[in-house]
Amino acid sequence: TISIFGAIISLLLLAHEYRYNTIVDTLTASNRRSKVLVSKIIAVMAYVFVFSLIVTAIALGLMLAGVAAAGHSLPHQDINYVVYLAKSVFLCEGYALAALLFIALIRNQVGALAVLFILPNTVEGLLSLLLKHNSVYMPFTALQQVVQSPVLADAPKRLADTGYLSPAKGALVFLAYLTGSWIVTWYLFLRRDAMT
Repeated sequence: TISIFGAIISLLLLAHEYRYNTIVDTLTASNRRSKVLVSKIIAVMAYVFVFSLIVTAIALGLMLAGVAAAGHSLPHQDINYVVYLAKSVFLCEGYALAALLFIALIRNQVGALAVLFILPNTVEGLLSLLLKHNSVYMPFTALQQVVQSPVLADAPKRLADTGYLSPAKGALVFLAYLTGSWIVTWYLFLRRDAMT
């Protein structure tokens, strides 16, 4: 849930400039068009970093408060909270940068929002029926592997059906997709907006 809110904020950062045609003023004010894109990426990453840290910490605190308010106690758990926060931040940053990528490519707010909500779940879900075990190598499925719980009772059957990546490998697969996509997006951003 946190990652979707961060992604929507990221998408709207650039979408409103395209919607109200103020992107021309932004590009004209800068001496290099790459600076505009890099500044958007840095702003999104900084905002989503702080946002995801605060909201994840609040969620952990509310979980503990809810357990205490219900009169229950948590069983002993071996959770590394630093790793937990890092995984949460990575997931949020990944979705935010993907959303910014969608709006930079599509340049239409409604279209980019549709892609943001349809691609990770619907399209990758349907493709997973075809790819089966290799479906973990799709970008958003690999990103979900970063925060996937390590072991479940039915793990051998589930892993045989859908495949599994370690959190580090899932992060690397997603970063490979993201890097390649941003290279294409950067090139198209320079070329298409140079005409306006």
